[in-house]
Amino acid sequence: MTSSGPGPAVTPPPTAITKLQIQLHLHHLQQNASDLRAQLLHLRKLQLHSLDTMKMMMKRMETEINVRVTEAVRKQEDPLHRQRALVEEERQRYLNEEEMIVQQLNDLEKAVEELQRDLSLNQRLVAGQELEEKALVLRRLGETLTDLKGENLRPIG
Repeated sequence: MTSSGPGPAVTPPPTAITKLQIQLHLHHLQQNASDLRAQLLHLRKLQLHSLDTMKMMMKRMETEINVRVTEAVRKQEDPLHRQRALVEEERQRYLNEEEMIVQQLNDLEKAVEELQRDLSLNQRLVAGQELEEKALVLRRLGETLTDLKGENLRPIG
């Protein structure tokens, strides 16, 4: 008779793990733990080495920055260097103004040539206002040139 009621539970038979297999498994776990410790020790050594290297690099950079700052301060305090810088600055300003004046003179010459050509081709009269405008431009260029010459003759500094 089979009873469908509660009865003794049937459990599957335990997997037979031998003592040798357990010892091998434990040995592998110990080996893995030992390997991990060795890797951790190696990483710590690398970290310390990197830290030392960074400290040395920072000290070198600090020294280099201090040297450069000291040189820059010394150059700024050096009157000869300061005078050279002022002369160079003045020279650049002069060259820029000279270039501007030359360009304006070229533009004025072209405008006068166009007026002359128009006069010869069309036999027309030039308006007084147009001549006055060109004369004003020429006068301003002359004044700028005079100022530039005057500044060029004065001592710098």
